[in-house]
Parts: sequence; C-alpha cells; structure tokens
Amino acid sequence: MPPNSTRTPGLFRPEDEARVRDAIQGAWEDSTMETYGAGLLAFHAICDARGIPEEERSPATFEVLINFAAILIGGYSKSVVSNYMAGVRAWHLIHQLPWNMPGDYAVLLSRAAVKRAPVASLRRPREPYTIENLRMMAAKFNKEDPRDVAVWACTTSLFFGIGRTGELTVPTHYRKPAFNPEKHPTPAQVTHGVHRDTNQPYTRITLPWSKARKDKSRRDEISWVPQGGDVDPHTALQEHMRINSPRDDEHLFTYVTEGGDRRALTREVFQKRIKEVCTAAGVPFKQCHGFRIGGTLEYLLRGVPCAEVQVMGRWASKAFLLYLRRHMEVLTPYMQLQPNIHGDFIRHVLPPVH
Repeated sequence: MPPNSTRTPGLFRPEDEARVRDAIQGAWEDSTMETYGAGLLAFHAICDARGIPEEERSPATFEVLINFAAILIGGYSKSVVSNYMAGVRAWHLIHQLPWNMPGDYAVLLSRAAVKRAPVASLRRPREPYTIENLRMMAAKFNKEDPRDVAVWACTTSLFFGIGRTGELTVPTHYRKPAFNPEKHPTPAQVTHGVHRDTNQPYTRITLPWSKARKDKSRRDEISWVPQGGDVDPHTALQEHMRINSPRDDEHLFTYVTEGGDRRALTREVFQKRIKEVCTAAGVPFKQCHGFRIGGTLEYLLRGVPCAEVQVMGRWASKAFLLYLRRHMEVLTPYMQLQPNIHGDFIRHVLPPVH
C-alpha cells in the first residue's frame, strides 16, 4: 500500500503522475507484464459476471480480492493463481492504489492453491509449435526423400487436424513397426469431399481406434481443409501418396526405405526426425504433442470459436476446459496481441461464477 499523502495543488502535473506510473511499471519484464495482463483480464471478467461495481474494483476491496482468489483455487495450478493475483496487485501498485490483501491471507491462499491444484496441472504443460515454426521446419525437410515426405505429411495432418501422435503413427515392437489395421489408419480410410454449407473441400482420416473414445461403436475422425502455402496438409498428403504410394492394406504413412523396403511410420522414427529438423531449423524441440496444442492455438488465434475447436480436437466438454486451463500459461503469450480473442478465451476457460 502506498504511503498516505496529500497532494499540493500546482506542485505536480498530470504528466508527472504518468511518469511515476511508467517508472513503477518498468520494474517488471515485458513477459511478466503479459502474464499479469491475463490475470487482470480474468479479474475483470469475474467482476463483470458478478456485477461488481467499478468502485469496488479500483481499489479492489478485500471481499472482492479473496473471492477472486477462491474462484481460481482448485481450477488452476498454483503458479497461475499466484500470477493472476500478482497481476491485479501490480495494477494497483502502478496506479498507486491501496492493496487490500493482508499478508497473512496471501500466505493462506498460496497454501490452498498448492493443496487444491488439479492433478493435471502438476504435469508440465506442453509448449505449442506455431505456424511460423512449421514454416521454418518445412524448409529443412527433403521433399525428395520418401521418409521425410511421410514425416512431413504426418506433421501437417497432426497440426491442422489437432491429432494425437499415437493416432497417426505406430508403436515399435521388438525394433519393428507394430502396424495393426484394426488400430492404425490406412489409405482406405482417407476420404475427400466438399462441405455442403461452405462449398469448401476437406480431407478426412477415419481412425479405426482411439483410446480416448469410450463409445467403441463410433469412430473418431481427423479432418482439415486445404491451407495453401508451404505448410498445406492437403499438398503434403498428396505428395506422400505420389512418392510412397501406400497400399490400402498398409499404414497410411508407410514409406520406402533406402534399401527399398516398405515401412510403417513409427512414433520413434517420427519423433527422432522431428527433433533433427527442429535442430536444423533453429526451432526448439517441444515434444510431439506440441502439434496438437499448436493446432489448437492456431485455430483460436484465427477466431474459431472454442466450441468448434473442441469438436475438431474431439474433446468432451469438461476435458477441453481442463486441457485449456492446464495450458493457459503457454497459450497466453501468443494470444496477448489479439485482445478480443484473448478476452473470449479467458472468459471461456474461467470457472463458472454463480
């Protein structure tokens, strides 16, 4: 809380007050302020939902602050709760407003955030590959090498289809690909069509099996529309079909080895090649799940509604919310530059306010 003071008329001008705010704000790194900005956005979203008047937000009363913290605790990791509270506090400091959260309560809330953190939040969230990462990687794949062609087609399918790596690659068993047509897609399960409503072409891969699907009588599908440019999944898949010509009884991403053998694309080979390409392209290797979270991020940044992204990624409603909350810290920096989209995202993932 800033010290109590009285203002001497005429001594300080409005621009002096702005200079003070700039000086205080300069104490934090830009990246920290981005994270804090998400906290402030969440604070106002919750206040709006509760109908909290402006005079109780600026400065925020103790009742408002402790209820804000209580709504977050249990739905997010301890670091998210701490950063969001710190963001609201930073705003108060910058504007020289009193901070009505006693230190003892702050300690108690921090302990509660640790004890009630969702189990999923205890695992490190995966970093997303971005569309720019894909463009940089595209230049490092050898488009004449059958294995690279298969890996690149699989990469773009995962990203734009928001797929899981295990759905489009096969495991290794005794150092050999363990392809099973009852579990892994084949060329026979690829269809092309045109949307009736938009007249837009699409590609669909029907998955024979998915561990995430509880109803085994129904099959999941990965689909996308042509994207154009050097990261187009449609072009990548066509090139793979032309060069590797996988048969209808083979794994979809079967490729021809240097010795002329035909081999299903394993997760091990896929991940190893992605790691090599990332190194060559100067892109940080982010594990292969980064394509799924990266595709999710890309569609959200394009303004695709969360409900549509949820359908594309084949999440149940609750699972999708938990997934987004777990990845909020890694998604937020990319979304800050689009306030409207970021605001909608924050409001979508916040716990319900009753």
